[in-house]
Amino acid sequence: MNKKFTSFLIAIIALTTVWQVTRLLWTEEEKQLRSQIRSSIEQQFTNEITQSKTRFGLKAFNQHNADASHIILIHGLDDPGKVWMNLAPALARLNHNVWIMTYPNDQPIKESAGFFNEQLRQLKYQGIADVTVIAHSMGGLVSREVLTRPETLCDNSQCHRSHILKLIMVGTPNHGSELARFRTFAEIREQTSRLLEGDAHWLDWIADGAGEAGIDLLPESQFLLELNQRPLPDNTDFYIIAGVVADQEDIGDGLVSLDSAKLEGVPFEVVSGNHLSMIRNVTESSQRIPPAIPIITKLLKSK
Repeated sequence: MNKKFTSFLIAIIALTTVWQVTRLLWTEEEKQLRSQIRSSIEQQFTNEITQSKTRFGLKAFNQHNADASHIILIHGLDDPGKVWMNLAPALARLNHNVWIMTYPNDQPIKESAGFFNEQLRQLKYQGIADVTVIAHSMGGLVSREVLTRPETLCDNSQCHRSHILKLIMVGTPNHGSELARFRTFAEIREQTSRLLEGDAHWLDWIADGAGEAGIDLLPESQFLLELNQRPLPDNTDFYIIAGVVADQEDIGDGLVSLDSAKLEGVPFEVVSGNHLSMIRNVTESSQRIPPAIPIITKLLKSK
C-alpha cells in the first residue's frame, strides 16, 4: 500500500512539474486557449453572463458635490471588494467625490483597460472632464494601458473621455510578479467572499475572466513588454507607493518587489506593510491608519 501511494505521489509531482514547465514555454498559447474557452461558454450562456456582468462599472461611493474633485478607485486582481474599506471613506470625509471602479479582473488586462476607458467616456458625457485615479496592484496596469495605448491617447483639448490628471499606483507590479502563477487561491478567496455575502452567480467564475490576467502579470509577459516600451504621457502626473514587509526590501510587500514597482522617472515612496495592509486594515473596526493613506491625501493636495 505504501509503495502504491509513493508511486502515485511521485506521478502527481512529475505531472505537476511537466505542467508547470510547459506553462513556462507556452504562456501566450495558454492565454489564447483560456480566452477561447471563455468565449465559448459566454456564447452558450449569453443572458446569464450579461446579467452577471451588470455588477461591473463605475459607481459613486458618496453623495457628490459639484464643486469637488473626482477620484476613481480601481482595484487589482481577485479583490473581493474590501481593498478600499479605509481609503474611500477617508477621501469622502475630505469632501472628494469618490467613485469605485470594478471590472472582470481575470480577463486580459487589455480588455479591462478597454472597459475602463469606456467608463471614462461615459463620465465625460456626464460633464466630468478631469479625474484622479488611485489604483491598487493590477489596477495600475489597467490604468497605464488606458493612458498609453495608441488608440486611447488624447490631449486636454481632444479627449473623448475624462482626462486623468494624476495616477497614484499602490503596490502595482509594473514589471510583473512571479506569484501570479499561484493566483488560483486568490480567485477562490474572491468568489467565496462574494458567495458568503449573497452576491454570487454560478457563472461568475467565467464572467470575471478565465485567468488571462494572471498570465499578463508574469514578468516578461508579452503584455508587460509592450506596455513598458511605451512612454508615459506628459499631461498626467504619476506617483508610486510601494510596501516593504518587516524591512525585507528583497521581497517588497510580499507579492510585488520594489524593483517591480518602480518606473523610471516616476516619484517613488516606500511604506511599511504588505500588499494589503499598506492600504487597508484587516477589520473595519480597527483604528489603525494604513500607511499609504496619509501619502495619498498629501499627493491629492499637491498641484
